[in-house]
Amino acid sequence: MVDSGDATAVVEMQGITTQFGSQVVHKDLDLCVRKGEILAIAGGSGSGKSVLLREMILLQRPTAGTVRLFDQDAAALTAEEGLALRRRWGVMFQKGGLFSALTVSENVGLPLRELDVLDAARIDGIAAWKLALTGLPAEAAHTSTPTP
Repeated sequence: MVDSGDATAVVEMQGITTQFGSQVVHKDLDLCVRKGEILAIAGGSGSGKSVLLREMILLQRPTAGTVRLFDQDAAALTAEEGLALRRRWGVMFQKGGLFSALTVSENVGLPLRELDVLDAARIDGIAAWKLALTGLPAEAAHTSTPTP
């Protein structure tokens, strides 16, 4: 564990390299975020900010390096442990962005699916109700979300 002085490290990324084909996004990146610390990631378009965040919240694995979250090696987590860990944080995407691979309805129902306490039909009903409250037409629920 990285020496973090008085505060416990909750996110540790060491030697992170991220590559897509021949395109290198990160090379040997180290990052430590301590409990109670507020972190801002700034950079130009295409500099790897979103990629780094996806790796940090277990939506993507780096090409090389280690990610430790709450002193647990992310690569060694079981699916159940990963889910339990992801339930410890929340993420709000820029401009309220949605997951482009999901429909509008799937995006609205996603937090309820993650809780795993309601059946799919009930979640679909709640999502339809929430979308109706926005004034969107019913067919909007089944459209793909646009990519930024």
